[in-house]
Amino acid sequence: MNFKITGILALFLTLGIVAVIFLNKQEKQKEETKKTEEKLLNIEKEQVTDIYLQPSAIHCQKDSAVGWKILSPIQTDGDKSAIDGLLGMFSYAKIERTVSSDPAEYNTYGLHDAAARMVLTHQKGTDTLYVGDSSPTGSFVFARKSGSPDVFLTSTTLQSNVRKTLFDLRNKSVLGFETAQVRSLHLQNQHGEFELVKNGADWSLEKPTNQAADKTKVDKVINRLNSEKAKEYVDENPTDLKPYGLDRPAIRIDLALGENMARKTLFIGKAKESQFYARDDARTPVFLVDSAFVNLLNPTLFDLRNKKLTDANASDITRFELEFSGETIVCNKDTSGVWSIEKPEPRKAKSWKMSSITREAAE
Repeated sequence: MNFKITGILALFLTLGIVAVIFLNKQEKQKEETKKTEEKLLNIEKEQVTDIYLQPSAIHCQKDSAVGWKILSPIQTDGDKSAIDGLLGMFSYAKIERTVSSDPAEYNTYGLHDAAARMVLTHQKGTDTLYVGDSSPTGSFVFARKSGSPDVFLTSTTLQSNVRKTLFDLRNKSVLGFETAQVRSLHLQNQHGEFELVKNGADWSLEKPTNQAADKTKVDKVINRLNSEKAKEYVDENPTDLKPYGLDRPAIRIDLALGENMARKTLFIGKAKESQFYARDDARTPVFLVDSAFVNLLNPTLFDLRNKKLTDANASDITRFELEFSGETIVCNKDTSGVWSIEKPEPRKAKSWKMSSITREAAE
């Protein structure tokens, strides 16, 4: 009898556990379904292949080679980080609250036929988001999407994204390249003509003189060339470069890249207030760059040459001779690292002073 009761209790316990697991699973499924239904669009940014924005008529298309291309209103490379940032909105933007399902009320929320919109083509199909006015508090924006009459409140990020301009989304690099691929640099500016060649991690000057170059200075120029962005595009298809001073540029810089020594060339023209006209030789647009960037491209021979007194490290220097005003000072460092003055008369040297001298000599 006891075994029978125990068996019945075990059965009820098992059924109870199964019921709890089933109910928990159902609850989780409901939560997941609710989250999916609340999402502005149930897509991942990696699934999107085309973006169309209205009224700017910007069409971006994913390209396996460069990441993103802009097809209209002009054809140019897209800014991958800017476009990925736009699509990143769908990882968090959600429908906060539905306010109407009556098409007759669309105009009330700024959702008339000419409303701003974002059309997305992705692996699941095509979705259109219509963007209206901001809510009275300014915390949200009214919107609706294709396939549903509902007007809802969502993140204002949608409104700012649909208002993105061509400048916001285009690739603004003045001279895109990989810094590790640079093999040589040819620079013409108001101070002359300079030819620099990379040897391992170091740089050497080959014109106008043969000598070691200042690695820090040259690397700074190359890194800035790679990271600099255009401040404004002033002429997409210039028929005459003379008005911009680009027919006879004040500065020309040529980079040779990779084993095949592929060329990248940037021209700097006239000044316009605190900026300068510039152009990448491989592209047609004329754009403006910052004066600080141009100043960096205008070094002298002294700026580019290696100005170190020695290639040794400060810690490796064991003897120091200094001639000054007809007097010679000689200092030696013993095996324990202690400095002493040998000439003009033997005495103990100030360690902090010797450290300063050797450090400055090695820098």
